[in-house]
Amino acid sequence: MAQASRRASKSFRLGPRPAFRPVVRSAPPVSPTSAPERRLLVSSGILRHVIDSLAVGVVVADLDGRFVLFNPAAERILSLGLRDVPLAEWSSVYGCFRPDMVSPFPAEELPLARSLRGEVVDDCEIFLHRNGATPGSWISVSSRPVADDLGHIVGGVVTFHDITARKQQLDRHHLLAKIVEETADAVLVTDREGNIEYVNAAFEHTTGFSRSEVRGENPRILNSGHHPREFHEQLWARLLRGEVFRDTITDRCVWARRGRPGRLIAGVTLTSRAAGERRPV
Repeated sequence: MAQASRRASKSFRLGPRPAFRPVVRSAPPVSPTSAPERRLLVSSGILRHVIDSLAVGVVVADLDGRFVLFNPAAERILSLGLRDVPLAEWSSVYGCFRPDMVSPFPAEELPLARSLRGEVVDDCEIFLHRNGATPGSWISVSSRPVADDLGHIVGGVVTFHDITARKQQLDRHHLLAKIVEETADAVLVTDREGNIEYVNAAFEHTTGFSRSEVRGENPRILNSGHHPREFHEQLWARLLRGEVFRDTITDRCVWARRGRPGRLIAGVTLTSRAAGERRPV
């Protein structure tokens, strides 16, 4: 048996060495270990959180017109989130109209579509009215092309915010301006230094002074000297308290300045545009 054992051992020692066969397995994802990789991931996460927390809507599209980013503000302002629709249907799906509030906004003229062609767009006003909803809303839109490191356009980004309240306020101002301009009562507006900024048509008709004559002048050009100093002090004291001043004022009209008899007697109502802004007469 000793001889057999020695022969087996000798045979083993002299046998050929088995070939090395590596075993290949799919490695699990490796978390970034280098500092630059970790910083990149952190920066990307922070950037997404920043975009999601913005009060303005942000939408990004690729060159094919597919939306790749739609932040929460965009969904809130548009009352509709990301939809997989072709560029040609953007306007109809999201209810975009021209400022006349009647004409549909052509999809190819929307700011984001224009930026996909390399254009820069600022402060484009669009009226939104979708599915018969009333009364609709207004947005102001700006867009930019998105380019890679070589300068090739790869997409576009658009930002927008709701300007409905501002538009409504402007509409009220325009209406009030029209009323003031067309009223039969003379209206005079000064700046905080007491220089005349505006007079309406009734002022021109009543006093004989043209707008060009009085613009930049002080209302004292109308002072007839009929009222004592205390009268004007009381007038401004009430205005500075935010109260309304009503009385009858005798002022000088243009014919008196030109050497002809002329005195203007009128009942007036005066209000202060802002308390604390004194307008000396």
